[in-house]
Amino acid sequence: MNAEHNHTKRLYRRPDSTAAARGLAGTLLNGALLFILLLPAASMAQQGNLYVRKGNKAYENKDYKEAESDYQKALQFKSAAVKGKFNMGDAYFRQGQYDKAVDAYKQALSLTKDKTLTSHAYHNIGNCLMEQKKYDESIRQYENSLLNNPSDDDTRYNLAYAQDKLQQQKQQQQQKKDDKQQQQQQKQQQQQQ
Repeated sequence: MNAEHNHTKRLYRRPDSTAAARGLAGTLLNGALLFILLLPAASMAQQGNLYVRKGNKAYENKDYKEAESDYQKALQFKSAAVKGKFNMGDAYFRQGQYDKAVDAYKQALSLTKDKTLTSHAYHNIGNCLMEQKKYDESIRQYENSLLNNPSDDDTRYNLAYAQDKLQQQKQQQQQKKDDKQQQQQQKQQQQQQ
């Protein structure tokens, strides 16, 4: 994550011996206070990552409900939110809950600027849409994925596959339309006789 730093001008003071002693004591005290204040934050980050790891373990064991629960717990901790959302999408996908998976991947996208994760999220959204036979939408998601990672052969393959499936779908729709027209023409001919 990129953090913005505020740069402020500091006035230079010539140190004197008592100020230096106070400065050293103050620095040590400030360091101790900073450590005490940051300890809970570090602990919370570890806790969030712990839930992500637990979720990953459950996912590996094909216990997708438990994985979903652990990822949900990880989301309470900001440091684990991106991983938690992304992995929750995976758990929803494995349970066939494609709309929920798409939502989770989109939420992960909104939390990151990392191109690799962005590419993977778009790829997985494309996979969800493929499962729902929404080929035109899946094509757009695979294209978005390739914009972020042009060398991803899996996405390139899925894009070509989705394009083929869309073409087949259009042909089937056209065939149904043609068959319906032919049936209507036959009915009209029979009625005229």
